[in-house]
Amino acid sequence: MLEQSGVAEQSNVMQQPAAKIQASVDRPDLLLSNSNPAAIRTRVKYTGGKAYLIGSNYSGQPASASFVWAGAVTSVSVYNEARQLPVAASSFSDSFGPYEARVYVIQ
Repeated sequence: MLEQSGVAEQSNVMQQPAAKIQASVDRPDLLLSNSNPAAIRTRVKYTGGKAYLIGSNYSGQPASASFVWAGAVTSVSVYNEARQLPVAASSFSDSFGPYEARVYVIQ
């Protein structure tokens, strides 16, 4: 029982930042292009001086996409993952597993 309580508590802590991101302002104008819109659906949110790109693979197959951002990008990290993506000319790319979703923190 204690283990379940700990999992629920950890889940609640992780949902708090996600809820803040979801409640923030939509900014679709910040994403200039998505190279694979048929498979990778996106939504852009903005809060606290940071942009968040939510990308979801809507297909049952692995998929990749490149994203071009409006304006200068200094870093792109993957929320809740310990990795940074390389950025070139305000563009970055990633691969998704089937039905996989990610949140990118863009600064």
